[in-house]
Amino acid sequence: MQDSRPLNQIQPKWTAMLRRLSFRQLLYFCELCHFMNFRKAAESLGVSQPTLSQQISQLEENLELSLLSRSTTGFQVTAEGQQCLRLFQSLLNDCSEELENIHSKAQQQELRVGIPSYQNFRQIDELLRGFRVAYPSIFTHLIELTAVEMCEALASNKIDIAFMSQPTPLELPKNLKQLVFWSAHYELCLAKSHKMANKSVLTAQNVSDLPLILLPVSAHPRQYSFQIDALKELGAIPQIYPSAVTNVSGQIGLAASGAGACMIVPGTMELTPDVCSIPTTPPLPEMKMTIFWRKKTLNPLVERFMLLVKNYQI
Repeated sequence: MQDSRPLNQIQPKWTAMLRRLSFRQLLYFCELCHFMNFRKAAESLGVSQPTLSQQISQLEENLELSLLSRSTTGFQVTAEGQQCLRLFQSLLNDCSEELENIHSKAQQQELRVGIPSYQNFRQIDELLRGFRVAYPSIFTHLIELTAVEMCEALASNKIDIAFMSQPTPLELPKNLKQLVFWSAHYELCLAKSHKMANKSVLTAQNVSDLPLILLPVSAHPRQYSFQIDALKELGAIPQIYPSAVTNVSGQIGLAASGAGACMIVPGTMELTPDVCSIPTTPPLPEMKMTIFWRKKTLNPLVERFMLLVKNYQI
């Protein structure tokens, strides 16, 4: 843009005139001058001939100029009309080019999404698949991170969106928005060959008798404490299996071997045939999968993604 003066620096007379104009009228006039025929111009614009004639007359009234010299045999473009034509064509061409540039840059942007490295979630996959279908030209850059790493990536603007379950690490930045898009109760996963595998529910005493395979406390201290507290609130006395696995698949593999039980959320991933998932009584708390993003983000794709999330049914 060559002149970015605010409206309050333009003379009131011209400000009032500009407010009466519309891009549609400018486009109609340029098209009419191209065809020099009302019927052909109206057909090209997809409007009726009376509508086109009315809009041209309105344009002349708004500009307080005679753009056409009319006669019984047709019309001619006046000298003032020729000057306005050059101005309107320049304005429309500049606007079209700038809009094309804006759209092109928007489509070239990428959405940087942090996803959990410790487990694949079907619900996240479905959301991302839906976004790719809705916006096939947008590149979605997925980055697998631990919860602590995601907090650091959000703080340093290395990712735009993060998927994390609650409770989140203490390192989570404060200037974030969040949305819980899916939740479900934890259950216990154990080998089908285990003597408790035929139970429909597990009691506090059953849980106390099972070695529990949890993610290491160093991987996510708040999540570790959350799971321990949940087991205690159930009335169980947790006995922790000494394991250093840092992903849910590894936990399930240990459970399948008969080492003990691990906490999972049914429906998040497909279980192997040699394990089963059993609820407790009373139920364990919910795992709340939450999306986090910065309150003041410069990436317009975040708004598009969140609009899709709010209308998406898992």
